[in-house]
Amino acid sequence: MSKFVGKGISLMTNEEGDVLVVIKASERTRSAARATVNELKACNRELSVEIKPYSNARSLRQNAMLWALIGKIAEEECGYARNAETIEVYCDLLEEANCVFEWILAKDAAALRGSYRAVRCFGEREVIDKDGNIISLNIYKCYVGSSKFTVDEMKQLIECALDRCAELGINDSETETVRKTYGNV
Repeated sequence: MSKFVGKGISLMTNEEGDVLVVIKASERTRSAARATVNELKACNRELSVEIKPYSNARSLRQNAMLWALIGKIAEEECGYARNAETIEVYCDLLEEANCVFEWILAKDAAALRGSYRAVRCFGEREVIDKDGNIISLNIYKCYVGSSKFTVDEMKQLIECALDRCAELGINDSETETVRKTYGNV
């Protein structure tokens, strides 16, 4: 399915009384808008239309840079960079960057991991359930994760990772390339 970015939207009515929604394509996505119209005209069926505000989502390149830095940090701090260590570093960076999170009470983290990228336990609390019984639940700090970040939010997280690399004395060509991309941090 084709996508394009619009800069304005108008509502018009033609001579037959049909309501027309007109979207002005942004300068950089005009060809994508043309391709979308041609593709949809060819399908010759009713269309399902969803229009939503544009989000400047983080790039795959930013994601690759972040995880390369996380791997280096985990390797330096733990001696290896297995999944558990990289997730721990990732959680630390999300906290340092003041990323959005939710506090959730749950029996265990397994159910939360499907909805959240990073989940950390911060102890437990006794609560009264709907039947009046006292039960013990864990307190979790849950992060949606960087896949939902904008470019600017991702840049802030990468800058935190670069700061951590500097603190640990990690200074190689890959780290320097990322540092040059994101300025002197």
